[in-house]
Amino acid sequence: MELQEVAGLSQGQIVRRRFFRHKGAMIGLGVLILVVLLAFSSVGFGPVPGWWKYTGAPDPQNITNPGAARPSRCPRGSAAPASRSASTRSARTRSAATCSPR
Repeated sequence: MELQEVAGLSQGQIVRRRFFRHKGAMIGLGVLILVVLLAFSSVGFGPVPGWWKYTGAPDPQNITNPGAARPSRCPRGSAAPASRSASTRSARTRSAATCSPR
């Protein structure tokens, strides 16, 4: 009986007929079409402007939290040694020389 239904049809016609009769496939197709329409209409398409107002880039005039304060690289209580000259200091001492005492 099923063979009489598809007799004389091409493979594409058989697949299309079975697809459009499947309830889950139709719901999935409807959701896919809805997502595509929302995606195209949000940014605008042709002369029609989009409805999505956010660009993804931060507005420099409206930054509410510029970030947390960064901790100092200098250890507490460190100060540059004044007794040595700059040429004889080690690399560790040179980096500490830029720190000011707290």
